[in-house]
Amino acid sequence: RKGRHGARVCDGCGASPGRGEQCSEWGGGMYVGAVGMNDFVLNGDLGSPVGNGATDIQYVILEFHYDNPGGLTTIVDNFGMRLYYDDGAPTTEVGVMTIGDPIVSVNNHGFESNSAVTKPFTVGPIVAGESKSRRQGTCPGTCSSEFASDVTVFASFLHMHYYGHKMVLEHYDSTKQLIGTRGRIDFWDNGEQNMIKGSDASFTFTTGESLHTQCDYDSSTSSSNQNLG
Repeated sequence: RKGRHGARVCDGCGASPGRGEQCSEWGGGMYVGAVGMNDFVLNGDLGSPVGNGATDIQYVILEFHYDNPGGLTTIVDNFGMRLYYDDGAPTTEVGVMTIGDPIVSVNNHGFESNSAVTKPFTVGPIVAGESKSRRQGTCPGTCSSEFASDVTVFASFLHMHYYGHKMVLEHYDSTKQLIGTRGRIDFWDNGEQNMIKGSDASFTFTTGESLHTQCDYDSSTSSSNQNLG
């Protein structure tokens, strides 16, 4: 079985770094997708601004991640992507906000080995041979307080890899009281990753509030620690 996912947008200054360049001045994701994902189309006057403005997207890098654990040489991919544009600024600007610890890399910053840093929960690689390892990440109120305005969330995408087992996204108010669960997958399947959208996924993320991501992993079949789950 092969899979594919990934589309990234960069907002680096100047010209595009060019094909094959590793240092791409990545500024954030415009859109992401994964194997099994359903269609996701922006309707009406929704769009992402592209131009020379301070916060505009300046160039696009389309990136694919392929999964071919069997090492098959007969697979040919015909995947493509079509981009639509309109002259003029969109009436409502949209963007992607990545939260949690996407590549389980908190330990790369030295938090695990630094005794002077208070660690509210376990950090570091997913330990080999464990049937349950939990990693967590929070977008705190101190961060959302810096937003220029409240954010309207209309879709969410919970994403892990083969060692993923369960994932939950929780929404807390400014007093750290739980408002509700905004996304939950109790039995993770890497082959079926869908965007969560509709009335159940729509909410307002107000400045001062926080979003907390919990990920449970099953690495019982792994003989080595994992930096990606």
